[in-house]
Amino acid sequence: MAAGGVISRGRSVSAADTTTTATSSTTTGTAATTTDQSTFADKLSQKLGVDKDKVSSALSDIKKENQDARKQKVSANLDQAVKDGVITADQKQKILDHQSQMQAQRQKEKADNQQWAKDNGIDMSKLKPYLGHGKAGCKGKK
Repeated sequence: MAAGGVISRGRSVSAADTTTTATSSTTTGTAATTTDQSTFADKLSQKLGVDKDKVSSALSDIKKENQDARKQKVSANLDQAVKDGVITADQKQKILDHQSQMQAQRQKEKADNQQWAKDNGIDMSKLKPYLGHGKAGCKGKK
């Protein structure tokens, strides 16, 4: 991987390629659910021989840093759009506010879905082979 690059859905991309538009998704497509991240942290901590809490903390820190970097990149791109006369400064702020509202809504929906599954005794992590995951879609249990 090139210096300064990041991994996005299994492929290497440069930092300049990440979040180049105001409408790019935040963590919805790439973020793991709490259960996914916990399972990943378990496996990674076992492979590395490092305490799971340290791994989980590091993963959370990295996730936050990436989110902050994406927000800064979007803001810079919108600054350029304002400078180029594509949108006004007021429109830029409306876009940023709308993105924040949508992110909060996605987080609430995620929490609601997790609570619904818990209330109904459903362990969603066990259903992944049956429901599919990410862009791969439903492949069914083999």
